[in-house]
Amino acid sequence: MDGARDAFTEFRTDRRGGLGRLKQVVWSLIDALQRATREILPLAPLKTHDDYTFVHSVNVSQFTLAQARTFGIEGERLHAIGLAAFLHDIGKLRVPLEVLNKPGKLEGDEWRVMMSHAHEGATYLCGVEGTHPLAILVAYEHHMRFDWPPNYPVPHVGRRPTLASQMTALSDAYDAICTTWPYTKARSREFAVNVLTERVRTCHGPALVANFVRMVGPASAPPSAPEGGA
Repeated sequence: MDGARDAFTEFRTDRRGGLGRLKQVVWSLIDALQRATREILPLAPLKTHDDYTFVHSVNVSQFTLAQARTFGIEGERLHAIGLAAFLHDIGKLRVPLEVLNKPGKLEGDEWRVMMSHAHEGATYLCGVEGTHPLAILVAYEHHMRFDWPPNYPVPHVGRRPTLASQMTALSDAYDAICTTWPYTKARSREFAVNVLTERVRTCHGPALVANFVRMVGPASAPPSAPEGGA
């Protein structure tokens, strides 16, 4: 985790060098995931009271890698998806901390600044030499809805987000619900699964939601602890 944190911090100041380190972090996440059991996956959201965006990014990458692997995606393609998920919120580096971590509801200009993080993230990554095109696409699309009407940003042509963006959106929503943020407390896994299920065919595709629920376990069946203790 410390190595990943250092790489994420370095990316803010040294885009090219930081990207290289982040790529290695994603390979490490893939290796760890291959050793993990299904029961460990629901425990992935690590709660912390600082570096919210960093920890959230790690979690989203883990969940998105897990989704991709259930579809048989491997190798370089899997790595590209994991890295894209890791960088999905990179645009929040352009959002002032007083907006990003505001305890109350965002309104007016504050909400417009927050919504800009998708477009800002894609723009930021376009300026990083060696960035995989999928990372740019996922940064831009991860808040776009499955049923075509966009949330944000609004594309010039109506279209459905790519598969990697849809998987990242599911991971993003699930971890956001299950994590404590300055503006809200963490909710249970069961609550998060119910929210995702209610959003089927609007925010999220039915096949991906069904697969995600199988992966983390249904709301009515809490996962058992991994062997050897917590």
